[in-house]
Amino acid sequence: MKKTAIKNLILCALFSALICIGAFIKIPFILVPITLQTHFVLLCGLILGAKLGFISVAVYVLLGLVGLPVFTQGGGIGYVLQPTFGYILGFGLAALISGYAIERFKKKTYWSYFLSALLGYAAIYIIGLPYFYVVFTIHLGKEITIIKLLLTCFIVFIPSEMLSIAIASYLAKRLKPFVNKV
Repeated sequence: MKKTAIKNLILCALFSALICIGAFIKIPFILVPITLQTHFVLLCGLILGAKLGFISVAVYVLLGLVGLPVFTQGGGIGYVLQPTFGYILGFGLAALISGYAIERFKKKTYWSYFLSALLGYAAIYIIGLPYFYVVFTIHLGKEITIIKLLLTCFIVFIPSEMLSIAIASYLAKRLKPFVNKV
């Protein structure tokens, strides 16, 4: 096996593990907890790029779906019926988009990392919010207005997510040269 392939395998495993750990570093909130998963997902895409970032997240999701308790409330195939599973699906797209975006920038400035992470962040909510609404209202039979959904599952997270994006952008810019040298 080539040195590059081994390095990529190790990096994917490392980021999958970080995302798992991020699920357990959480602050319970109204309907959706605040976790460090998003932070590690974005960092994964920014450092590893689109392909390896997506693979890292896919490994994390598969580990959870086969039953390992790596999601914030456990694991198993039944987790797809949790309203928050849409955010987890969005993680894969977020790593893919943030990785793809940063790969397109010729100059890797803090702001190119920030913009790439912001695009990835948007992907999480583009998938997560509709999924949450459908599972919450149809499967669980509960009522929630679109306004309450946006307030409790998106808007309240903007400050913490902007901080996470800022930190992930800084770390990615600093760590990416070292990862490339290994």
